[in-house]
Amino acid sequence: MEPQASPFPLPPLEVLRALADPTRLRILSYLLEAKQACQAGREWNGGSISQTLGLAQPTVSHHMKQLVGAGLVTAIKEGTTVYYSLGSEGFQEVRVYLEPFLAISATPKE
Repeated sequence: MEPQASPFPLPPLEVLRALADPTRLRILSYLLEAKQACQAGREWNGGSISQTLGLAQPTVSHHMKQLVGAGLVTAIKEGTTVYYSLGSEGFQEVRVYLEPFLAISATPKE
C-alpha cells in the first residue's frame, strides 16, 4: 500500500535549522533593522556585520553561508567583497508551511 501524500507542504527544514540558531537570528535582526533605517536595496558586507555585532569574521562567514543556503539572505560578490541583504525565498517557504497551522489557530473557538 502506497503512503498517502500529505495535503500540507513539507517543512522547510534547512530554513528552520537556520532560524533555530541565536547568532543567525541576531544577524537577521540586524539586517532587518539596518534595511528599515536605510534606503531600500542596501547591502552590507561581512566586515560591517562582524564589527557591528561584535562577532569574529569567520563566525559571520559561517553563519552567512547557512543563511544564504536557506534563502534567508542573498549574497552578491564584488571583487573580494561579498555583500549581503535579506532574501525572501526562505521566509516565503516558512510562511507557506505555517499557513495551515495559523489558519486553525485563528479560527474562533465556540
